[in-house]
Parts: sequence; structure tokens; C-alpha cells
Amino acid sequence: MKNILFISPTGTLDNGAEISITNLMGFLIEEKRYNIFNIYPVSPHPSQVNYVEKLKDFGVQNIPLATPEWWWMEAPEPSDFEESTKLAFYRENLYQIRKVIRESDIDLVITNTVNTFYGAIAAACEGVAHYWLIHEFPNAEFEYYKDKLPFIIENSDKVFAVRGNLANELNRLTSTFSSCKMGTFIPYSEIKNHQDFLDEQGDEIRLISVGKINENKNQLEIIKAYSQLGISNPLIFIGGWDDEYKKQCDRFIKEHRLKSVVFMGHKDNPWEHISEKDIAIFSSKMETFGLVYVEAILNGIPTIVSDNPGFLTVHDFFNVGRLYPLGNLDRLVSTIQQMIANFDIEKYELIKRKSELANQFTLRTCFKEVIESIDQMAMPSPKSIRALESLFGRFKEDLDILQLMNQEVRIFYQYENEGFSINNSMAFCLKNKDILEFQIPQGVKVLRIDLGEVPMIFQNVCLSSFNFKTEILPHSSNGLRYTNGVIFGNSDPQLIYNIAHFGEKFVLSYEKLNMIEDTGISFYQELTQKFVDLEAKNKDLSDEIKVVSNQYRAVIGSKRWTIPTKIINIIRRK
Repeated sequence: MKNILFISPTGTLDNGAEISITNLMGFLIEEKRYNIFNIYPVSPHPSQVNYVEKLKDFGVQNIPLATPEWWWMEAPEPSDFEESTKLAFYRENLYQIRKVIRESDIDLVITNTVNTFYGAIAAACEGVAHYWLIHEFPNAEFEYYKDKLPFIIENSDKVFAVRGNLANELNRLTSTFSSCKMGTFIPYSEIKNHQDFLDEQGDEIRLISVGKINENKNQLEIIKAYSQLGISNPLIFIGGWDDEYKKQCDRFIKEHRLKSVVFMGHKDNPWEHISEKDIAIFSSKMETFGLVYVEAILNGIPTIVSDNPGFLTVHDFFNVGRLYPLGNLDRLVSTIQQMIANFDIEKYELIKRKSELANQFTLRTCFKEVIESIDQMAMPSPKSIRALESLFGRFKEDLDILQLMNQEVRIFYQYENEGFSINNSMAFCLKNKDILEFQIPQGVKVLRIDLGEVPMIFQNVCLSSFNFKTEILPHSSNGLRYTNGVIFGNSDPQLIYNIAHFGEKFVLSYEKLNMIEDTGISFYQELTQKFVDLEAKNKDLSDEIKVVSNQYRAVIGSKRWTIPTKIINIIRRK
């Protein structure tokens, strides 16, 4: 039986690449009887719990890596770390992955994103086969990987890209240095038919859009078109949002006095909130395939989409839905008007084809080439990078920087009359600075926040209630507070909060003290000095309090105080 290791991009269920590949893992276990292992980065995203549970139910052996650095050095993802720190984490990640390959006798490593390189290097160093699955167009935030394509081709036994425009583009780019052609696949999501659960109240046609509200999904374009339609039909958005982009949408809605625009927020199953009379509109600037488009049409919802490359691929595959030129408001407005006017016909034609469309979109057909390559796996080709394998994670990193940086924030929640337990906690990677939103169960009275395990200085730590927008001060701590920060001079830094009346949703923000390397003062020297200074200040204050307290007791105990006090009390009683 073959052992397959997947290297996953996010460990969450908020993107098509992860949704798609988790289904492939389950299929390989159930249908093909392969052993599946999965390495993913620890993430604060709320869907990671569901991600882990889903794979556990499939029988996947999950291996989380608590690392703050997961992408290529050139990736535009914001980072708090210097290059030297990143390199240390890269080597540590490679060490951990190579260790899994050896100890679990892995036959094949599959990297499920172009945005990481660990799987290719670790597989090459250990002499096992490697497949690379590419979901991302080499444009915008991913344009940097064009320069990586020779490395990607050379260090993979097979490279697969999403069928259609992406595969065509990558074949064009790689043809200048390689005769290899990309294999193809279609991202797959298990589409549940929610026809029986659809909200059938009312006969009014609604316009809906499902997905995170952000710059790329481009929902402001839909709102602008809606303002030109001059209709009272509701416009409903289902999905979480990026705060800054949501503010732009809110500002436009307020300025144009739009009354029927609703943001429902994130829903675990958005399609259960769709009605029989809905029209779906998706206006993304860029998609690789567009699973949300597929979900809409397979649930029998007439759909309008922008003509980005990913949506074009879906349209070519199914030949369903109406396209409009991205950025062309007039065309979008006219397309919506036509869809509303011809809604009954559009709905009837789509429902008539639902079974045919569903048969086109199965996991076997979507991943046909990938599955066949796994079943017929040949011996891995030798990779030249293996000549330098001793430089890439052969040995475990033994650096102070890893001990200091590779820490976690663990939030314990305590019910009344209970102690703290690892079972009632959540963990996030400790960064130089971060803002964490988290939610706890009802009935929790106390939170304990552990900020790593080693002595550390924070120039800012703030816990606030999400609902009440109120900062909550700690009830106790093993650190010393100064202005907005805390100095932890001992191991296991902790802050304890009473949160019984502040709701269930909270925001924790923190920022470590910046260490200026050219001062010549080490982290520990800086920490120790500040800790000593604050202890001295506290000692001086404590001494002053003792002096005042002694003076007070001396005064109230003297005859000059006690006798007049007794006389006053007698007069008062009389």
C-alpha cells in the first residue's frame, strides 16, 4: 500500500484549493486504500478546527507545523521577520518534513500550491517522487513565481495545473525551456443539492453573491451596478469581509442611499440561505476556476459572472451562466435586467440540465489525470538539488532564534468551579505582532492567556470584547505591566482575565518589544535591564508605602490622636 504525503497551503476551508484537495484525500483512502498523511501550517482561522475534523473523519493522519513562515521568500504575504529568521524557519520546516518522509516511509509527496517549496526540496533530498499541483495564475500577488518555473519543472516528477486558461498559460511560459506539458485537473467540491432546504417565502427576485467581501472578489462593482438599476429587489451578500474593503462598500451604500443591501456575514453553509427566486452574481477580478460558480449552477441558481480567466474556464466546461466584461458596469446592469426579465426561462433551462451537469462534475472526472498518475507511479527521477541535501533540513535547527520565535499563544478558557485544561484551549502561532479574533463557548468565566514559554517583553498587550468594544484589564499576571506593555522576566508568561460579562467573542492584540540589533544589547540583556528597572521602581514605591503606613499607624496610635477621638465620639453619641 502506498503512503502519500500532502503539503497543504493553509490548513483551512476558506479557499478552493484546500476544499478540493481534502476531498481527493478522502477519495484516495476510501476508493484506492492509500495511506494519506497531511502537513499543514497552524492557523488562527476559525475553519481550521473543521478542517482538522474533516480530515480526521476521512482517516488522514494530520501533522500540524506551528510555523510563522510558510511561503517563498519573495511572496508578498506580509511578514514580521527578518530574512535570517525566515531562513531558520525554512530549514526547520524542511527538517520536520524530511523526518515525516523517513519515519512514515512516504512514497509520494504532493504539494497543493505553487506558493510553497518544502515538498519539492524534501522529496528530492529523500529520493522520493514529487507532484506539484498549481491553482494560482502567475499574475498580481503570484506573479513572482514565473521566475520559479524552471525550479518547479526540474524538481517535480509531474506538474498539474487547473484545466483551461491556467494550464495553457503555464505551458506557454515553460515551452521556452522545457518540452514537458502540464497535466491538468479541475478543483472539486462536493456539491450538496440544497433544493429541499431553499427558502421559498415570497415571490420577489433577489440578487445574491457568496464569498468573502474583499478587493479581489470585487463586490463593490455589483453594488455600483445595483445603484444604477433603480430597483427595490434585495441585494444580499453572504460571507465574511476584509474590514477596509467593507468600509468602502458601506460608504458607497450610504452616499447613494441604497436601502435593500444586506450583508449576512459568514455562514457555514451559505446555500441553505438561498431562495428559489434568487440570481447569483460573482464579480471577481481573478479566479483560477471558481468553485462558487459551480456550486451556484449545480444548485439550480441562474448565475452572472465576470469574464476573468477562471470563470471563463468554468463557462467553457459547463456552457452555463451569463458572462459580462469585468469592469463594464453598463454591461453588468443590462445583463442583470435581462436575467430578471427572463428569470422563469433561465431557471427552467438550468433545472432541466442539472443532472447532466452533476454527472460532468465528479471527483473521478475532475482529478482523472492525477489519480491515474498516482496509480501508475513510476520511480522518481533524480534531482540535482540532492547533491546539496545536507544544507536542507538534514539536521534540526539549534538556534536561540527558534527557541524565542517558534512559540505559541495559547488561550485557556475556564468554566465556573473548574481548573484550566488543555482540552479547553486554543493555540495560535506567536508572532512579533498580531491581532487575533477568537470565540469561546457560552458560560466561560475566566480566560488565561499564555504568551509563549520563555521570558519576553511586550510593548503592547490588549484584550477587548468584540461586542462591547471595551478593553479588559487583566485580573492577575506573572509579569510586570508598564504603560501598555508587560515584561515577563520568568518562563511561561501568563495573563488572567475575568470575562463573565463581556460576551463570547474577543480580540487579542499584542506586539513584542522591537530589539535594535546595532545597539549591541542582546534580547536577554534588554529584557533583564527593563525587568530590574521596573522591580526597582516597584520596590521604591513599596518602601514609600511602608513608610507612610508606619507613620499613619504611629499617628493613630498616639495619645494625641486617641484621646481627642474618644472625646469626639462621646460628644457625637450624646
